[in-house]
Formats: sequence, structure tokens, C-alpha cells
Amino acid sequence: MDTTQSERVVVTRRDHLELQPWRVPAPAEDQVRVRVDYSAVSFGDVMLRRHVFRPVPPVAVPGYEVVGTVEAVGPGVRDVHAGDTVAAFIEYGGNARHALVRSRDAVVLPPGVGGAPAAAAILNYATAFGMIAAAALDAGDQLLVHGAAGGVGTAVLDTARALGLRPFGTVRGGARRELGAPIFDTGSPHLVDEVRTASGGGVAAVFDPSAGRGLWRSRAMVRRGGSLIVFGLSSVAKPGLDGTIGTAGTLATLGLFKILPGKRTKIFAMDKMYHRHPERVRDLLERTIEGLAAGAIAPVVASILPLAKIAEAHSLVERGGVVGKIVIDCR
Repeated sequence: MDTTQSERVVVTRRDHLELQPWRVPAPAEDQVRVRVDYSAVSFGDVMLRRHVFRPVPPVAVPGYEVVGTVEAVGPGVRDVHAGDTVAAFIEYGGNARHALVRSRDAVVLPPGVGGAPAAAAILNYATAFGMIAAAALDAGDQLLVHGAAGGVGTAVLDTARALGLRPFGTVRGGARRELGAPIFDTGSPHLVDEVRTASGGGVAAVFDPSAGRGLWRSRAMVRRGGSLIVFGLSSVAKPGLDGTIGTAGTLATLGLFKILPGKRTKIFAMDKMYHRHPERVRDLLERTIEGLAAGAIAPVVASILPLAKIAEAHSLVERGGVVGKIVIDCR
């Protein structure tokens, strides 16, 4: 049996990460074994570590993103070959030195696309393209993304510009000139009025990762006929009773929004799409890689940390204030 000795990050108990050895089996049918060069850290990985929202498998390995070299292919694999450099969105397992990937999820990287930028783009830009499509925006439309300095936020701003849209953003604590878009302070008591004035009556779409009580404020920023797209749900990602109450309140609010007239409300979740419509996730990833190859998009890499510093990477994501994406060097 073709196996490889390797290491991976495991959530051994709530709020605890550990780098453990593991023996990687030979790829099964329609799988490839990838020697991972780069992965990344997202808030969904923090949720996995905290045991909130995401299912926690018996061996819970965080990491949605994989960029690396195919070492072996399983039976039935035709379109990916040993030696190919690939990018893939996976539900679990990216924060490791090796990963088993469904061959249909692996997209071969064209020459000139760097591993770290690709890892920074996989989840965030696929999410950005997907949310913009869900909002049915046309060139010239205005949109606003909360948490504009984060991984998804910078991706939405960049993708919007590439598609001819007019983006706004919010950050905690004031303007960030390096974001290249009009930015509002999310703590301003007059935020809704500021956004509506700047946009001439409201934006065509708001992308909100925080949920909670802020959903009403976000909806008020949307013009009539526009869309509120909710993703991430970071503000209610808490263990125990607080998380349960926060989730219930958010779901009740979203249910009410569904029946209120004049504006659309949608929830966007890549992990659910991955289960229900994996072909759509691949399409979004292919579009992302094409944008990278063409130079149409440029992910912001906040920092690159080694796999052994995964706990530090999680802390940076949790604290916020980081501009861009935390990338993990798994080599």
C-alpha cells in the first residue's frame, strides 16, 4: 500500500489545536494525494475550533484551501496527473502537509500563478464571485461589504472593481485608505445615513458577515429592490448558551426579512454549496483562478505563517484588524 508519513493540524478538543503526525493513505477512487505547499485560515476554521455552527468530525482538520503538487492519483482519475500543481476548495483538511482531494475539486494552476496568492483567493474570491452573482448586480451598481479589511472583505472590493461595480466598505475604527474604496467606520452612530447619502439613497447590495442585531442596520442601507446577502455569521459564533440565543435571534430576524416586501435577503454559505452543488463551487474556483492568471484580481496576503504557528494564525483572525488573508506555509 502506497502511504506517506506526514503531519496535520487537528482540533483535539474545543479551542485546542495540535500538530500531529499521520500516515496518508493512497488515494481512493477519484481522489488525488496532494503535497500541500500553501493553505490558509478563515473564520470558518475558528468556528470549527470553537465547536460552533460547523459539524466536528472525529478527526477535525481545519483548512478550506489547498495549493500544492499532486503526488499520486487514484483509480478513475483522468483530468489530473501526478506532478500537476493544483488548487482546491475542500471542507476539511487543508492545514496539513498532505491532503486527499476529490479529483473533481482540483483545478490545475496555469503557469505564473503563485501558490500563496492562490491559497489566499480560493475561499474568499469564490465567495465574492458567488455572492455578487447571488445579488444579481449589474455593471455600475453600488455595493457595500462589512469587514472590508478582512479576507472576504478585500476580495469583495477587488472582485467588484474587476466587474465594473462601485464598492463601499466598513471597518472597525475608521478609514483604511489602502483598501481603494470609500470606507465608513462601522462604529459610527450615523452609519446608515452616511451610506445612504454617499450612495444616493442606498446601495444595490450589502454583504454582512456579522449578523446579530446589525442585520437591521444593514437592511436599511439597501435600496428598494436590492439585496442583503448574509454570510459567515461571525458575531453569533459563540459556544454554549450565548451562541444558541444569538443563532436563534439571527434566524428569526432572517425569517422576518424573507416576508418583508421591497428587498431580498439571502444566506450564502460555501460549505453548503459544496455539499449540494459541488459543480458550482468548482465553477467559482475556476473563475477565481482565471482572474488570477489574467491579473484581473490581486489577493491581499496579510502574512504567511508556518504550519507550526497555526494557533497564532487563528488568534490573528479572531482579533481582527488584519488587512487581507492569513496564508499558511505547509512545506
